[in-house]
Amino acid sequence: MKLAPLMLMLIMLTGCVNYLRSYTFEEAYVAVRKIDSKYDTAVHVEQLAIRMVPRDKIEPMLQDLRILRQKVNQSRSGPDATMIENFFLARMLMLESQRDFQIAAQIGLRGLVTDGYRCEEMESIAKSRIYLRDALAKGTLAMDHMDLVLQEPEGQRLLGINENKPRFYESPFRDISAERKAQRAALLKCMEEAGVTEQILTEQFGPSVLEDQS
Repeated sequence: MKLAPLMLMLIMLTGCVNYLRSYTFEEAYVAVRKIDSKYDTAVHVEQLAIRMVPRDKIEPMLQDLRILRQKVNQSRSGPDATMIENFFLARMLMLESQRDFQIAAQIGLRGLVTDGYRCEEMESIAKSRIYLRDALAKGTLAMDHMDLVLQEPEGQRLLGINENKPRFYESPFRDISAERKAQRAALLKCMEEAGVTEQILTEQFGPSVLEDQS
């Protein structure tokens, strides 16, 4: 089916209008909040282990954010472009961090060691440590990007500062780091007792399973 010349012209003009316009940070922020509302959440309230987006909603939400980000990136670059990009990255990393934390939580107590462990649970400990690593890395990186947003007056006005800033800053990053250190010590002890080499463990779970970074 051929498009009528007028319809084709309208499609082209629509694309041109989107390219010629530039987004303000407030416009991008409002668009993100609409996506938040669609999934019954808000960037201000999420916090690891306390209040998280359900895992089954995270990928659809990320997809909506990717589409929005692409739309904004295809528009004309404006004075808020860097600030908007940092906000998009912070928002998406927050969700990815929550997803990985929930996967670790699904492994359950058999993956944690601070309250005691058994060496027959070594596989669960190793898997938990990997997902906690990802949750911690993405969560702290999200806050690095959010810090850049909050350096700007418009970011402070819309997202808040000090005690009013997003609660994700209050996520238990130190507790996660402490657990990962304890998991590493437990894995090394169990490996020694079982005669398992580091090569065997890393072949099964990847070289990062024993990395010394919390």
